[in-house]
Amino acid sequence: MKPAGKIAPTVLVIFGGAGDLTWRKLIPSLFDLHRDGRLPEHFAIIAVDRVALRDHALRKRLLDGVGRFAREGKLTGPAWHQFARHITYQQGDFKDPATYLALRQHCAKLDRDWQANATRVFHMATPPAMPEQLSEIAIQFRGVPHQYFPREAARDWHPARLILSIQPEEAIVLEFQAKQPGPKMRLSPVAMHFNYRESFAVPSPDAYETLLWDVMNNDPSLFMRADQVEAAWQLLMPILNVWKNHPARGFPNYPAGTWGPKSALKSLQRTLTKT
Repeated sequence: MKPAGKIAPTVLVIFGGAGDLTWRKLIPSLFDLHRDGRLPEHFAIIAVDRVALRDHALRKRLLDGVGRFAREGKLTGPAWHQFARHITYQQGDFKDPATYLALRQHCAKLDRDWQANATRVFHMATPPAMPEQLSEIAIQFRGVPHQYFPREAARDWHPARLILSIQPEEAIVLEFQAKQPGPKMRLSPVAMHFNYRESFAVPSPDAYETLLWDVMNNDPSLFMRADQVEAAWQLLMPILNVWKNHPARGFPNYPAGTWGPKSALKSLQRTLTKT
């Protein structure tokens, strides 16, 4: 790993560079890294997409995203212009080999200009289809075989759960039963909360900011190795092949922007009820 401030010259290529993820996440994260002085001296951001777009039009759209989603929120004209001059746009169809030939020539020109072999980071974005960004891991603990409390004490009984919130808020919640104050034995569900933002009173870096920093800093600890990826595909390919050769009848597709098929939600509710 290279020490901070000595990252090699880097070219970041974003496929789908005119899309929502670039506007809302990637460029604001890169701008925050630049404002903190954590990007290399020589870097370039090449946005690749199919739509016809000029550099200045793309930069204007990205400026709007930085103003809305960057960590600090406020930005000055000089700070943006110093960063934006590193952004260029390349129109191209992802299925056309000519797109990648032009991209190769663009990267090679940067190598000659910088007199260095730049690190190249490629990112391909696919749009999410959920109504909002939400990532949580909920661990629901199994109930004991028999209750030690009288039945009337546990009328409002809920299983204990450990909830790890990843986004949009980083938090840990432990839900369990506690006795209500007073002489009678009555239990109610309560929760213990830890919230990263509330506890440390500083804005937490966006996940993409950390991810991009690790990539440029050549830190592989958060990424899968090639053999891990191959092992994962060996596990999944038989399943995908069965689905391909034996399509399911009445497959429960669902419209974009919803929480998924109703049958999946009902199945999840039945599973939670049984545990």
